[in-house]
Amino acid sequence: MRQDLATQAHIWVCAAAVLALLAIPTPAADAYVNLVTREWVTNATGRTGDDGLWQTPAFFGAYRITACSMEKTVKFTHAQKDITIDMSIPLSN
Repeated sequence: MRQDLATQAHIWVCAAAVLALLAIPTPAADAYVNLVTREWVTNATGRTGDDGLWQTPAFFGAYRITACSMEKTVKFTHAQKDITIDMSIPLSN
């Protein structure tokens, strides 16, 4: 039985190519983690211009945007070329 489990694990691991036997990460796993946690992440800060606009390049996905203590969550999909998020601060009378 133990041999069967080892064989099944080896087949599964070879197909995934991210974990070696005994769950040791491979270079492919390291590359994947680097992409997902570093390269494919948009982490930007900035100030609006005189026109009140600020822009940044971003990957597709969900974003949490914070401006002046306001927070919005938006999704940017491949169907959208550009998106505009209104973070206007309501003026009190």
